[in-house]
Formats: sequence, C-alpha cells, structure tokens
Amino acid sequence: MQKLISKYALAAHLGLITAAPLFLFPYCSTGWIAATLFWLSALGAIWVVMEPSRIGDEMPHNARERVIKTLVRDPVAYFLLAALGYAVIRVCNGGIGMHYDFAAKSWSIKEAAWEYLPGCVDGHGLLPIAVLTAMLPVVLGIRNALGKKARIAYALTVTILAGAAGLFYGFEFLTNDATILNLSICDYAEPAFMGMAFGVALLLGTVAMFGANEYRWIKPELLLVPALIGCAAGLAVFSSLPVLLAFLAATLIMIVIGFVSTRTVLEGTGSFRCGIFFMTLVVAMGFLAVSVEPNTGLGARVAALQELKVFPDWFWQARELLSGVAEKAFKENPWLGSGLGSFKLDIRFLAGGGIFRSIRPGQAMALQGWWQLAAERGVVGSMFFVVGFMFLAWTYVSRHAVWFAQLQWRPLNFLFPVLTAAAVAVTFFECSAFRSEVLLILTAALAISANAAPSVKSTQAKKE
Repeated sequence: MQKLISKYALAAHLGLITAAPLFLFPYCSTGWIAATLFWLSALGAIWVVMEPSRIGDEMPHNARERVIKTLVRDPVAYFLLAALGYAVIRVCNGGIGMHYDFAAKSWSIKEAAWEYLPGCVDGHGLLPIAVLTAMLPVVLGIRNALGKKARIAYALTVTILAGAAGLFYGFEFLTNDATILNLSICDYAEPAFMGMAFGVALLLGTVAMFGANEYRWIKPELLLVPALIGCAAGLAVFSSLPVLLAFLAATLIMIVIGFVSTRTVLEGTGSFRCGIFFMTLVVAMGFLAVSVEPNTGLGARVAALQELKVFPDWFWQARELLSGVAEKAFKENPWLGSGLGSFKLDIRFLAGGGIFRSIRPGQAMALQGWWQLAAERGVVGSMFFVVGFMFLAWTYVSRHAVWFAQLQWRPLNFLFPVLTAAAVAVTFFECSAFRSEVLLILTAALAISANAAPSVKSTQAKKE
C-alpha cells in the first residue's frame, strides 16, 4: 500500500490542482479560485520534493535526492519563477481603468501607477499569479517527479475530475440552470473560455484510455467512460463552434493514432474495449446535440453546424476591425502592452466612431488571439509564452529524435503536436489559449507529452 501511494498519490494530487479551475469557474469568484490554487499548490510543492514517485527499486531518500538535483538543473524552474515575478509586478502595478476628467469634461484611460512597468486592470492580476504558482509543482512535478506509469495516472486523474465537472454542468445545462445557460452562449464578445480546457482534458482522456488498457487498470478504465462523456459535454457547452470543431477533430486524430500506434502494445481485447468506449462517446455527443433546445447557445451552434456555417455573417468584418484596434494599441505600447485586461478599454478610445458603432456592445476581446496577446502584453509579456513553449518543444523534439527508432510509439508521444496544432488554429479566432484558467491544463498536457520519451541522462543512470 505504501509503495502504491508513493507511485501514484503525487500524480493524483497534481491532477487535482490541474482540474480545480474546472470545478470552480461557474460559481466561484476569481479570488476563491486563486485561493484554492494557492493552497493546493503549496501542498503539491512539498509533495514533489518530499514524496516523489519512486522509480524501480529506489528508496524514498534516493528519490528525493534525484528530484532535488533535477529541479536545480531544470531551466523551466527558473523560467517559471521569472514569469511569476513578472506577474507579481504586474498585479502590484494595477489601477488601469476608466477616468473622468472633470475639467475637460471627457473620459480617458487611467494609466498604471508606474509607466515603465507592466500593469493590469484591477481584478485581472491575481488569477495569473495563482496559475503560475500552480504550474511550479504541476509542470516541474511532471518533468522531474513522476515516473512512466505515474504520468498515465496523472492523465487519468485529470480526465476523471474534469469529466465529473463536465457531467455536472451538462446536467445543469439540460435542466436550464441560468448560470450555465448564460456561460454557454459563447457569442464572441467575452466567452466563457473554459470549453478549450475541457477539450484538452478530452485529449488527455484518449491518452489515459490507451494507457489504462496497456497497464491492465480495469477499475480506473471503467471510470473513463463517463469521464470522457463529461469532458465532451463540457467542450460542447462552453465552446464556440471553431473551438468545438478543432478539438473534436484533434480527438478523432488521437483516437486513430492510438489504434494505429498501439497495435503492437495492446492485445485485440484491449483495442476492442477502447473502440467500444469511444463509440459510447460518439453516441453521448449525438444525444446531447439532439436534446438541446434551439434557443440556447449550444442549440444555435448545432443549427449553424447543420447549415455548415462555422462563423456568423458579421464575424470577418468585425475581426478585421478589432485586429486594427489591437494593432494600434500595440504600436502605442509595443514593449509592455496596454495592460492585462485593457483591450475592452482600447476599443472605446482607439476605434473610430464608425468602427465603434459597428462593433457589438460589450465586446472585450479581439477575434484574433495573437493580436490581443500583443496589444495587452507587448513584446516582453508575449515572449514569456513563446519562450515557455520553446522549452517544452525542445524537450519533446530532442528526446523523441534520440529515441525515434527505439520507441514503441503510444498516443502520449503524439499528444504534443496534435494539441499544439489545435491550440494554434483556435488562437486565430479567439484568445482562450492565453487565459489563465486554460493555460494551466494546456501547459501541463504539453509537458506530459514532451517528457513521454526518456532522457539520455536517465537512461545512462539506469545502466550504471
């Protein structure tokens, strides 16, 4: 029992941290979500160092020594600390907002207190700090403290927890809960942003399904059936149509890759069970599609899909106008941006009268995620996303290039490119991938796939 806890309990706790925002976002404030992540992350950080997964016949003190050494040498640890420090400076430099000048009798944008430091609109800076704090134990734990089986256990935990949340929200949606119905509209003005997180959980579920079959984990495997249905329900309810189609396509690709790549790993019975589970998922999605009312947000998306109309008529014109506003905001503050959460203010003052009247009321995001990232965060803030992704991409490419011929390719090895393609495609139409609530599970999924192949140093250490 002690060995079982040592192998998988850390993976389960890191999975709980990753899935926590999915449970809390509809009914809890940003402060509650941030506080939950802070407490769970503190315990997770202690757990990563004190009780990491034991590999082979390691004793606990050997595992702790191994993890501490790898953490000290891991450049991602220092990068995450630098990003966390940047986020702390940004939240301390808040105060951006609307300001009325009584002398001039006109409105203007109140700038941050310190002009040459990154800033944010009040209320937008706390959650990014909490998410970066959560990334420290989650991403570093995946990279340095989890073994091969423990990573599959992590994917299982995230999928099961996200699926439980998705099933609850799906039930609330079908019973016409006002909060869930409001969040399900996804009208391109300021969408719920969480559909993409459920989509990432669905992709992790395909990895977990094949991994559970490979290791003969029968009981967790049974939980994956309702979990996958729940993740699909969360994706359908809280996603705009482009996000929904992108992640359904990515899931289909992962399923096909899974059956092809694991034909020498899974026996015929295992492949058959995976096929039955995924057919159940398709049937459940079809039931949800035909049971929704046409006047709901999801009903409108189903109707648009039936007409092969992914984007509304006004979308492309509004996207061009809003991209122009974002470009103006970027050129005014190219290095640090206009401030996190400030784009809805930029629209008021940088859009001309004719443009402003043609933009829908309440618009808070550009319909082009890359331009919004540049406008709000500038070159410096955007570089944190680019450099962070490059660290993970380098780990993925370097490890898989070395072991390309020797690997028994599994779905986890393909998750990185498939998920990257889906996220990049979605970001041409919205900014979900850059939201703090989505960024945690997205980064964790990329990290777990990047480390799917063994490192050369760890292999050499085993031989010695």
